[in-house]
Amino acid sequence: MAAPHIDVVTPGLSHHEEDARVPGGPATLRVVPWDDPVVEAAGIDPRDPYVEWFWLPVLGPSATWLLRRLAHGLRTAPLGYSLPLDETARALGLGGAGGRHSPFRRAISRTTRYGLARHLGPDALAVRRAVAPLPRRFVDRLPTPLAAQHDAWLISRNRGGRGAS
Repeated sequence: MAAPHIDVVTPGLSHHEEDARVPGGPATLRVVPWDDPVVEAAGIDPRDPYVEWFWLPVLGPSATWLLRRLAHGLRTAPLGYSLPLDETARALGLGGAGGRHSPFRRAISRTTRYGLARHLGPDALAVRRAVAPLPRRFVDRLPTPLAAQHDAWLISRNRGGRGAS
């Protein structure tokens, strides 16, 4: 039988620092590039307006902003960097890093669920430097006008244009 979880308040920690503690969880996450030459050759920078227009309805706003923040970090530190979880959560307006079910932790989870990042153990995350165009199964779930705009973007891109932003 597993021992019950007991929350312990550590003397000397502020409420913010206490909230950032996740039993067994790291305070920082090592972010490294996810090398994928196929996606990188044909993909889209996560900071491109395409991601806001078409990936955001799938990922949600928190995961989209997190993905952009992670991608920006990799542009600044191409070999990887240390991401302070609580500070990043607060900077994105998500409160602290909090527990396993905090909005910030759910945003990380969404980036991995949709293949834009992947865990490399409990304290490291590989993140794509480019994202593929939205898969058809997700395009079909977009509101009809947005799906049509996506299809027009694809046509423009396939003709050698940059796509509609």
